[in-house]
Amino acid sequence: YILIAIYLPAVIAFLIGMLRADAFKLNAQWKTAALTLMILLLIRSFSEITFLDKGRLLLGLTVVVCISTDIFAYLIGKKLGRHKLAPKISPGKSVEGSMAGVLFSIIFGFIFIAAATNGMSYHTNYGVLILYCIVISCVGQFGDLSLSAVKRICGVKDFGKILPGHGGLLDRIDSMLMTVPLSYIICYCGVNIFV
Repeated sequence: YILIAIYLPAVIAFLIGMLRADAFKLNAQWKTAALTLMILLLIRSFSEITFLDKGRLLLGLTVVVCISTDIFAYLIGKKLGRHKLAPKISPGKSVEGSMAGVLFSIIFGFIFIAAATNGMSYHTNYGVLILYCIVISCVGQFGDLSLSAVKRICGVKDFGKILPGHGGLLDRIDSMLMTVPLSYIICYCGVNIFV
């Protein structure tokens, strides 16, 4: 319940930040403190989810969905992208890339579940799996755009330089910052891919 209480305001705050870059007129120290606190609270779900029944499988699926969405949204968007998804926040992202990311997240979600449950007695509810992949892919893209909006608000290109060509660690997990807590909430509320 605490995570839900933190997650919903965080989503709303990110949404406001995406719609209006001037909405949060805070000095650099307050921006950094607020962002750091929120990120730490959301990152806690990365460990908490592993304590739930089949939570590790769900965490693995979430990571696979986010990574496949990122990769194929970029690759397909670069080749076929014509319509900008959010030009003021991230000019390189396209609607075509976004849709391709969702499609490939479903494909790789199926591949991951087939490989991860091979030899186990789990039975997969494929309807729930497809819906889960779509939701997580879309929320992951929202998380990606949200952190891009935060970077614009803070006036920085990347959150760090620890990974050459990629920025900081937060630049790599931006989509998972929104999806892993949501996966935890979904799993905790009893929605199960496995029957």
